[in-house]
Amino acid sequence: MKEKLTSKTFLQFKYLSDPKLSEDGSLLAFIVKSAAYEENGYRSDLYLYEDGECRKLTENQAVGSYAWTPDGDILYLPGKGGNFIFRLSVHGGEAARVCELPFPAKQIIAMRDGKYALLGRYDNGISKSKEPDS
Repeated sequence: MKEKLTSKTFLQFKYLSDPKLSEDGSLLAFIVKSAAYEENGYRSDLYLYEDGECRKLTENQAVGSYAWTPDGDILYLPGKGGNFIFRLSVHGGEAARVCELPFPAKQIIAMRDGKYALLGRYDNGISKSKEPDS
């Protein structure tokens, strides 16, 4: 007898997203998201595809966005936005916090010559407008 499809069935699925090749084209990184039922959210981790094998690079890190560095490391942002950038070697070791940002960034984009663009939201209080007088 076949099992019935229920809402909990979908909690078992894993979702792959954001595949990016390293600058030399030899490595492929991607994010895998899985449901975290107890936390009412998702876990997202970085994986690496190299020489026909997949390897998990992070463990429940809530990775939101990442970019390759020219030397083959990965810079990533926390999944729920955060004020920190982390650097991770694909050859092993712990991720290291590289810098603190003045705003919570949501996306990191590799530009040319080892430069990066960060997208986020910064509210310095000026953006709050008053309702027009009626």
